[in-house]
Amino acid sequence: MQLPSTTAFADFGAAMFAAPLDDEARARVLHEILRCRPTTATAILLSQTLPDARPVLDDLALPTLLVWGRDEKLIPLAAGEWMRDHVPRSELVVFEHSGHCPMLEEPARFNELLAAFAAGL
Repeated sequence: MQLPSTTAFADFGAAMFAAPLDDEARARVLHEILRCRPTTATAILLSQTLPDARPVLDDLALPTLLVWGRDEKLIPLAAGEWMRDHVPRSELVVFEHSGHCPMLEEPARFNELLAAFAAGL
């Protein structure tokens, strides 16, 4: 099996963020992506994309915090809205200045949100 080029991985990493990455940030993201062994990366990719969890979402009993970036390029906000509508006791919070990584793009707000959610459990 041939792996995608490092350009493809760099483009994938850059797509996780709302704002364009400068060359240094793009290189850091690529470095982090490439640190993962191919077998591990494959297992992660398969486990998060192949199973269809939709049939069990209505049965979730725990409070669920859904965090989405408004500029999400990988998994559309509509998916988060659908999950909010099908997961009982869920809350969807949209980060207006983030893409796929609100925890990196808006860390202070993300940490406050997560702390408040955990404190309310």
